[in-house]
Amino acid sequence: MEDIFVPLGLFGIVAYLVIRLSDNKLRRYLVDKGLSPESAQEFFRKPVQDNVPSSLKWGLVLTAVGGAALMGFSMADGRDEYTIIFMLLGAGIALIVYYFIAAQLAKKE
Repeated sequence: MEDIFVPLGLFGIVAYLVIRLSDNKLRRYLVDKGLSPESAQEFFRKPVQDNVPSSLKWGLVLTAVGGAALMGFSMADGRDEYTIIFMLLGAGIALIVYYFIAAQLAKKE
């Protein structure tokens, strides 16, 4: 199990470097075309409000999966199938709850 962490870590580092280098190259291109560096920096910044529904979704899902895993480990009597079932049910319920919350937020806007 521990043997998988090194390749995953290496993949993560390489992916991060590729993303950072491509963003830097695009920024330099925009500055060369006449955009000020401050405007180029603002071009890549996302408002926090755009990420709120996504953060809400993943917060609900991870909380539900964590609670379901805790419940599965405490009630499963050593059977991993129950833990997995509880985790999938928790994630599904969290996504359904998120749908209703996001629909109400969209209705307000």
